[in-house]
Amino acid sequence: MGSPAHASEARPSDQDRLLRQLITDGFVRHGGGLLLAQPRWHAALARAAMELHEAGEELTDVRVPIAWAVTEAYGERASDVELATLVWLS
Repeated sequence: MGSPAHASEARPSDQDRLLRQLITDGFVRHGGGLLLAQPRWHAALARAAMELHEAGEELTDVRVPIAWAVTEAYGERASDVELATLVWLS
């Protein structure tokens, strides 16, 4: 097994492409020079937190529901590096 995927392994052009994908999919938008989470992203995080809570997770690390939501949205079509980058971007 190789080393764990890390967002830093993604090239800047890949990061830009994945950010555009988050925008296209309605998870974030640009506003006032910032990236703003959209209701779709908030709903994905709420579903992830609820599922994790129901499974007995203590949810002491905010990255866990973020990773869960990203994997639910992109897991079937994204590589490990892409998933790590999407979590990092989120």
